[in-house]
Amino acid sequence: MKNRYSNLELLRIISMFFIVMHHYAIHGSAPWANHFHPKIAMTESIYLLFLSIGKAAVVAFVLIGAYFLSEKEFKLWRIVSLCINTFVYSWLIFILLKVCNVKLPALVSGYNLWLPIPIPSNYWFVISYVYMLLLMPFLNLILSHCSKRQILLLLSMLFVFWCILQFLPNNKPDNINYDFFSTNNYFLFIYLIGGYIRKYYKNGSQARTLIYLIMSLAITFMVGFLVVRYYGIYYDRLWCISAVINDPFGIMIGVSLFLTFKNMKIKTNLVINYISKSMFGVYLIHDNSYIREFLWGKLINTMPLASNSVKYLLYGFTISICVFVVCICIDIIKRLTIDPLILKEGQRLTSRVVSWSKKL
Repeated sequence: MKNRYSNLELLRIISMFFIVMHHYAIHGSAPWANHFHPKIAMTESIYLLFLSIGKAAVVAFVLIGAYFLSEKEFKLWRIVSLCINTFVYSWLIFILLKVCNVKLPALVSGYNLWLPIPIPSNYWFVISYVYMLLLMPFLNLILSHCSKRQILLLLSMLFVFWCILQFLPNNKPDNINYDFFSTNNYFLFIYLIGGYIRKYYKNGSQARTLIYLIMSLAITFMVGFLVVRYYGIYYDRLWCISAVINDPFGIMIGVSLFLTFKNMKIKTNLVINYISKSMFGVYLIHDNSYIREFLWGKLINTMPLASNSVKYLLYGFTISICVFVVCICIDIIKRLTIDPLILKEGQRLTSRVVSWSKKL
C-alpha cells in the first residue's frame, strides 16, 4: 500500500486495537459473560459492546486489503509471506514456552502438531484470509463482469443468508445446523463489499450518504440491542449474535468505519505507515493459542470487575493498550532482525516456483 493511504493505515491500527479489546472481553476469565445477571447488567452491556466492536474491526481490517486487492493481479507471494510470518511466530512462541517449561494448555501430539498445516497454533483468521487470497482471481472476475445491480443483489442476498437468517429461531428438525456458513465464506463476502466500494463509490458525496445510512441503521440496532439487553430479554440470543464473526451489527459498523476513514484527508505519515505494518504481528502474538490461554485466562483476571462497570471498562482500555504496545515492539524487533533473512529467501524461492510453473 502506498504512503498516500495513511488514512486507511490509521484505520488498520485502530481496528487491531479494537480486536485486542474484543479479545479482552470474549477470552476473559469472567464466568458471567454468557449468562444474564440483573445486578451486573451494565457490565454485561459493555461486554457485549466490546464483542460487536471487535467484529466490526475484523470487517474493517479485511476491507482494507479487499479494497486494494480487487483491482490487482494474483501474486503467490502474498500468500507465502502471510504463511511465513504465521509459521515464524507460531513456532517461536511454541519453542519459547517449551524452553521456559511453561505448561501448554493442550497436549501437542505428533499428529496435531504437523497436520493439517505445520504450525502448533491454529489461527482461524489466517486460514480464512489465505482462502480469500486463493479465490481472489475469481472474485475479481465477478466484480469486473457483473453489473452494479447484479453485485448489489448478490451482496444483499449474502447478507440475509449469512448475517440474518441463521439467527432467526428455527426448530425444523432438518435445519437445526446452519452449516453452509463459514468464516471462509464470510471473508469472500467482505471482499466483494470492498471491491464494490472500490468500483462504484469513488465519489465522496455518494460514500457520505451511504455512511449516514449505515450508521443510522447501526445506531438504531445498537440502541434497541442495549435496551433489550438491559432487561435481560432474549439475552442468550443476543449473546450468540454478538459472539460470532458474522454479527449483523458488526458488518454495518465495519463498513461505516471503512467508508469514514476512506474519505478522510490525512497527509502522508511515515510513523502511521510504519506502525501499521506490525498489525498482523500484533494479532499473531496476542491471539496465539497458548498466549491467549495464559494472557486472558490466568494473567488478567476480570472476575472481580463484574460488579463495577466503570472499572471493567477502564481496565479493558488500559490492558488492551499495554498488550497492543508490547506486541508492536516485539513485531518491530522481528521485522528488523528476522524478516530480512527469512522473507528475502522465501521471496526468492517463490519466484523460482512461479517461473517453473510457467514452463509447464
